[in-house]
Amino acid sequence: MPDLSALPSFGRPPVGEVVLALQFQQLDQFDLRHVGALVERFGGKYPNFQTQAPLSPVVERFDGPRAVQPISIEMMEPPHFSRIWLGDASGNELVQIQRDRLMHNWRHTAIGSEYPRYPRLRKEFASDWAVMDSFLRDHRLGELLPTQCEVVYVNLIEADGGLLHADPSRYFSFFAPAVHAQGLSEFEAVSFSMTSVAKSATDQGAHIGRLFVEVSSGVNPATRLPTYQFSLTLRGAPPTRDLEGVLSFFDFARTRIVCAFAELTTPQMHEIWEKQV
Repeated sequence: MPDLSALPSFGRPPVGEVVLALQFQQLDQFDLRHVGALVERFGGKYPNFQTQAPLSPVVERFDGPRAVQPISIEMMEPPHFSRIWLGDASGNELVQIQRDRLMHNWRHTAIGSEYPRYPRLRKEFASDWAVMDSFLRDHRLGELLPTQCEVVYVNLIEADGGLLHADPSRYFSFFAPAVHAQGLSEFEAVSFSMTSVAKSATDQGAHIGRLFVEVSSGVNPATRLPTYQFSLTLRGAPPTRDLEGVLSFFDFARTRIVCAFAELTTPQMHEIWEKQV
């Protein structure tokens, strides 16, 4: 793993969830008959089990303007294989698996639970890969051939404004200060989104992935306080179709996301979050 010590670092980051996600070539022979054996292969590390609807494939392309997908309703047959959730005993960490996905989540599920930091989550994903890869090989179900990778950071920023949200310019550097004339200084709802292309610093500016930035206002279910959810997602293809390529993309994406977080938030909040670099 590259040296990440020069990145912006925070002693008390407002991280609410981190996702390291891999999309790979669909495993057509992997079906519900294999789920029990796969769960056993993890050796009790994830004792909690749930099923969810499968995620649709997503591929970032750079051969033209990014198209906005229209909203549509389709009649679909029931999926042959759902997305399974394997959770640890604390409820903080989660592995998601479906025919073309392997994902490792950390979630802030209880007051006082501490964000374990990226290096440990990276290590846990590599461990999950090893379990999944060996299981597929032993059962002759195919192999993991990565197509897309994704890193997601969801930050929960309490917007102390009583029952309403405080001026977003206090938290985010890209918001202009609120207009105070005619009492326009309290916010009931805020929504913002943008995308940008992430380019290589060494390969003649080649497109590596796409960064998604979103801000939405709401209420933190744990504290019941007005909260801004600030999400940064970077998605793209790994440089090679193996674990080394996946981890390399994760490192790249994490670096860009952390730098973007520091640039898009204010020095005032950096002091509260105990910015160290």
